[in-house]
Amino acid sequence: MNLWRMIKSGIKGSIMVAIGLWVTSIGIGRLITNLVFGPLAFFFIAISGSIVFETLRISEDESSKILKGLIVFGAMFITGCSLTIYNMLCYNLDFLVMVFVTVTGLIWFFLSYYGVQSKIGNYIEEIIISLAFTLGIFYGALLNYYIIPIYIYFFFLTAIFLQLSRELVKKFNDRESEEENSNYETIKIALTFQIIALIFFILPLVTTISNLILYLYIMLIGLIFIGLAIFLTVKSVLETRKIKKIGLLLKIGILIELIAFTLAN
Repeated sequence: MNLWRMIKSGIKGSIMVAIGLWVTSIGIGRLITNLVFGPLAFFFIAISGSIVFETLRISEDESSKILKGLIVFGAMFITGCSLTIYNMLCYNLDFLVMVFVTVTGLIWFFLSYYGVQSKIGNYIEEIIISLAFTLGIFYGALLNYYIIPIYIYFFFLTAIFLQLSRELVKKFNDRESEEENSNYETIKIALTFQIIALIFFILPLVTTISNLILYLYIMLIGLIFIGLAIFLTVKSVLETRKIKKIGLLLKIGILIELIAFTLAN
């Protein structure tokens, strides 16, 4: 996992925090304050997950590198926690925000340790990257109020399944070897995630989302791109492989989902 990929996941997570704040906003004053501290705090929390995973992957013989990695992880996570605590105490935010941050840190450690100890470390890496991006929506929503609207959960599930599918598709390659079956299993899992994401993309229509008509129009555009991605993924399993096109379509699908939820609330 390269440095830019870590930073990019943090930036994406920060954007999700801003969206979470916007769609659950309960007052312009709190919104502005949280937009200052929220995205910045979660940026450090998000990239700390990637750092601890990379650290635990280092060989036990390189203890000095492990120590340095854990120090960097601690510095990143503590910075995110400190900004969260400052924001929480100064502006009387709900304590659940800190509970969420603590649970996120435990998730990073559990996934990283499990990923290193198991044979599916590469998949755990994709899960961490996807969570670093999508968990920001909950962090942002909790900064506003401890009760999270149900459409936020649908938004999160749509985003994470699309992101996971995109990460899995990027892993799919054209090698002709004993890994061929494994590659096809990966693309089938990606296809399943796309279908699940499509379902959760539609479900907000039965919730209390503010501007239902606007969401419907934008959602239909998103469904076209996700549908095309599903079609090409099926072709990749059965016939030829359209990996770059699928990745692009899923990326556009995620972007349209962000726009839909932002404008419809």
